[in-house]
Order: sequence, then structure tokens, then C-alpha cells
Amino acid sequence: MNFPPDDPNPATKPPNLTDTLWPDLLIFVDGDVSVSDVGFRVTSSVPMQTWGLFGMEFHEMLSAVRVMMAKGPMNVSIRRIAVQGLPDATSVWGYNLINCVIVAGEQPAPTIVGDWRQDHIPFTGNVAITDNHFRGCTSSDAFSHHIGSRIVISRNVSEDVGYGVEHGNVEGSLVEISGNRAAATQFGVILYNPYYPAEKPSRFVIRDNDLLVAGPAAWDGIALYDNSGPGETKSQDAVISGNRVETRAAGGSAIHASFTRGTQIWSNRIAGTAAAGIRLQGATWCAAVENRLDGFTPAPDQARIVLDANTSHCLVVGAYEETDVLDLGRDNLVVDRRR
Repeated sequence: MNFPPDDPNPATKPPNLTDTLWPDLLIFVDGDVSVSDVGFRVTSSVPMQTWGLFGMEFHEMLSAVRVMMAKGPMNVSIRRIAVQGLPDATSVWGYNLINCVIVAGEQPAPTIVGDWRQDHIPFTGNVAITDNHFRGCTSSDAFSHHIGSRIVISRNVSEDVGYGVEHGNVEGSLVEISGNRAAATQFGVILYNPYYPAEKPSRFVIRDNDLLVAGPAAWDGIALYDNSGPGETKSQDAVISGNRVETRAAGGSAIHASFTRGTQIWSNRIAGTAAAGIRLQGATWCAAVENRLDGFTPAPDQARIVLDANTSHCLVVGAYEETDVLDLGRDNLVVDRRR
């Protein structure tokens, strides 16, 4: 399976079995999809023929299981499957498999105009990814370009992966990420808008997960990167509660909310090392309440909880030492409940 190496953007062509073979193992397009009780192993260091994208060449498998929509909406259930790839030092992705599972609005549109949003059909539907085991891929559970979906990611185990859960441009959707265990080398959970500034807010509940992020490229345990441009809609309405997050990183944070509005960070247990335990960067109208950080060590010039200069109207409550909270913002309230 391969994209033609000399085609600068073959992903603008729908997959078929003749002249556009996408470098994925299984691809589902449309209909209701159920995958369960099966295992996939990618054991070769060069699992694909050379394929090209945006002028670069790759040999990694793009995904073990891919789901896309042309007409939709779809109902998707992926449960009790095992996917295993391998670390690959020669790969820019770090593994021979990029996505263990991906449910994405990446089906090329009938007419390509050169704008990513218009060139791909968004995914809409109900998705449940539960009780699976993932190992040795860049992203365990990848989602992109969803509009109006209901998504549950629960009770999955991810080991030796780059990202535990990755959501890009998920709009107007309800998302629950709960009860997962992940040992990741870059991010435990990441929500961001890599393709364009998302316009419709989604509701995210991230609760009761057990996350470890460690390695030379380790950054954030839970990362929320919302739109930061003037006048851009805030797209991430998030509650982060009851998680256990451990980071072993030179930079980054255990929990990082960047340019979000209304983020609620409640009753999480944070351990390890990083620049900060909880970082609120350009966040507004947020709350960090009763989080346990006594097992966390920040960088010398930082603190366990940091509110940067662009953070405002946020509340921090807990039994913290005076040096535990660094508030550089404005109109924030820090309450030490020991007093």
C-alpha cells in the first residue's frame, strides 16, 4: 500500500484499490462500523513501500484502523482490540506505526480547492473506543475534523506511545475521555486545532485517567491548546477531574490550559517533575480547585501552579504553600483554605 512518492499531496484523492492505495491496514468509509476481539501487529521496521506527502517520503504505516465518512453520519464501535507497533529510531514519528486507531474527517471532498477545511469531509456520528490495548505507535486514539459527534474513549491501555489521546479540530461535539491508562513519550492527552481555528465549541470531560509522560521529548500530561487569535471562537469547554498525572519532563506541565475559557481543573493528583504542575496560559474564567501537588517538583524559576501574564479571572483554591502558586496575571483569586 502506498501513496505515489512523487505526488505532493496524494491525500486529496479518496482511497481505492487501484491507483490511490493509502498506507493504512484497514480503512472503513461510511456505514456503521464495529471492530472487536482482534489483534494487529506491525513488526517490520519498513512496513510500507515508500510513500510521499507534502514533498516528504515515509515508510511508516499510517494507521492500523482508519474510519472516515463520505456521506454519514456513522456509528463506530472499536472495543477489545490490540494494536502493536514498534519504536523506530529512523522515523521522524518515532515509531513504525503512526496511528493505532484514527477516526477522522479526512475523506477528500469531490472538489479540491486548496483549503484544508473545504477539501475534507468532516466526520459526524457516535464513536466509542473502549477496552483496547495499544502499544508502539505515535498516537493511540487519534481524532480529527469532527463536527457534531458524540465520542467516548474509555478504559483503554496505551504503552510506549507518543500521544495517549489526540484530538485535532473536534467541533460542536460531546467528548468523554475516562478511565484510560497511558504511558506516553510526548503527551498523555492533547486537544488542539492544527488545521484551522475551530469555530464551534465542544464539551470535553477528561476524568479518572492514569497518565505517565516521560522521555526526552516529554511535554504535557494533559494539554488544551485553544484558538489564540484575536476574535477567534473558544472551542474547548473542558472539565479535568480525578486524574492521576505524572510527568518526567524538562519542560511542559502536568496539566496545561492555553488560551482556553472556562476550564475547570478539579481534584487531580499530580506528581513528578516539569516546568509547572498546572499551567494556565492566556486562560480566562478558569478554576483550579483542590488539586494535590505535594508530590510534584517544578523548575526552580517556576511553581507548582503558574498563571501567566495573560491569564485573568481565574480561581485557585487549595492547601498550598505561598511559593506553590505564581500569579503573574490580573483579576485572579488565590485562596489558601488552610487559613
